[in-house]
Amino acid sequence: MKKKKPLFYFEKLDAFDKWSLGGYMLISIALFCFLKFAETDDYKFAFTAAYIYITHLALNGVFYKSLRNMSVFTAWTAIGLLHLGIYFYFIEDINLRLLIGPVLEPFKNTNLLLFVFQILRIVSLKTQGKEMVGAPIKGSSTDIFDEREVNFLDLVLYLIYLACFMVLDEPDL
Repeated sequence: MKKKKPLFYFEKLDAFDKWSLGGYMLISIALFCFLKFAETDDYKFAFTAAYIYITHLALNGVFYKSLRNMSVFTAWTAIGLLHLGIYFYFIEDINLRLLIGPVLEPFKNTNLLLFVFQILRIVSLKTQGKEMVGAPIKGSSTDIFDEREVNFLDLVLYLIYLACFMVLDEPDL
């Protein structure tokens, strides 16, 4: 039988975490360079919106198992601080702020959504004795990583995260 892990634990990053964090950093650098140096304004809004919204959805939809490991959580918290730095850097650029301002706001929310994730994870562990899992893929009743049946509380917790995402990341257009 597998030994139950403590609520907060630190383990080495596995290959999935190394690749996803490394790839994410490369995408982040590419976006920063694109916003800073691209001569054209075409696609800046769309690329920035896709980058931040997909990130915030993926935290709970794809990385929920990885974020249980505090080493991964700490790395994502550092990325959240990077997002905050990106926000403050680009909010000073009046031309860019006029162009993509509404989608800069969610850059302030990465660490807040990580905190929401951990609270929901603790709720799941305390109420049902199981880790929170992501919503099942269409046509399945199990989550993609733990392969356990997704129950009503799992769906409620997932919907709470989505509600927080929508409220926090709603652009002021």
